[in-house]
Amino acid sequence: MIPNLQIDCRPHPTEGHLCVASIDDIIVGTARKGDSPASTHIADAWVEPNHRRQGIATAMYNAIERELHITLTPNPYSLSENATAFWRNRTNRLTLPNS
Repeated sequence: MIPNLQIDCRPHPTEGHLCVASIDDIIVGTARKGDSPASTHIADAWVEPNHRRQGIATAMYNAIERELHITLTPNPYSLSENATAFWRNRTNRLTLPNS
């Protein structure tokens, strides 16, 4: 993992569950699970381009799963190319439409 990586996740009153990743107090990533308790999808996620492929999104997703006692799943209809690669790596079994 990355030295000095801090993950802060917490419920938000209108935006679901927010997670912020920072290194030395500089935000390098965010993830948000929507506000529907039944959903297991991430609504939004972003990692600073210079910090991608270093485990930051994985650390944020793991923190959300631990805090909410759920297993996150991809939404196959709203995945970018980077997100598709992430989920394929994360699950080792992801099958997506048109892939």
